[in-house]
Amino acid sequence: MGYPTKIQLIKKDSSEQWYINFPNAVAQAIEFEKGEAVEWGIENKKNGS
Repeated sequence: MGYPTKIQLIKKDSSEQWYINFPNAVAQAIEFEKGEAVEWGIENKKNGS
């Protein structure tokens, strides 16, 4: 079963903000908590790093 969602982009004069609303089932599976700070990492799979 899939959980479709939309990605939003808000452009301001000098910045861009991307927003993703996680469906409840996905947020629960990741065990997010209200107000939790999350730090995302970016991995470059092409260069193996």
